[in-house]
Amino acid sequence: MGLLATGPVCALHRTRWLPILDLLAVPLALGSGLAWLACDGVGCAWGRPVYPTDGLLWRLSADLPDLYGLQEPRVAVQRLAAGGNGLLALLLWWTSERPGRRFALYLVGTGGLFLLLGGWRGDPMPALGGWRLDQLLGLAMLLAGLALGWGSLRRGSR
Repeated sequence: MGLLATGPVCALHRTRWLPILDLLAVPLALGSGLAWLACDGVGCAWGRPVYPTDGLLWRLSADLPDLYGLQEPRVAVQRLAAGGNGLLALLLWWTSERPGRRFALYLVGTGGLFLLLGGWRGDPMPALGGWRLDQLLGLAMLLAGLALGWGSLRRGSR
């Protein structure tokens, strides 16, 4: 919601919106990573249980609690998301001179993480058509980021 509030504030101060969003991209990625680490500590947004026969998911698991304190091998989605957001923050730090590209990359990266990791989460979430709502939000972020990035490329080629 805070990002949406930047639009009217920028309009009020006659400031361009995309450079402000670009400035916020790195702190947003870092903040998201820290939030995922906090979830790892208390068991929220837990991963689904896995078994030795689950191959790669077994290798991505740890003995973790859920929100109720039940420990079992689970996909370490909180740690994967924290690491993904950390890598995204580094990538964002080194990118982009054109307004909108850094924030577009943030949206694509975060949306992609939501899409990927949502399938490995074990916490209850409403679903629509077999997709968790957080995955649908991730898809919307990914598409918005692609549209913003494409628009930024088009503006840059003129």
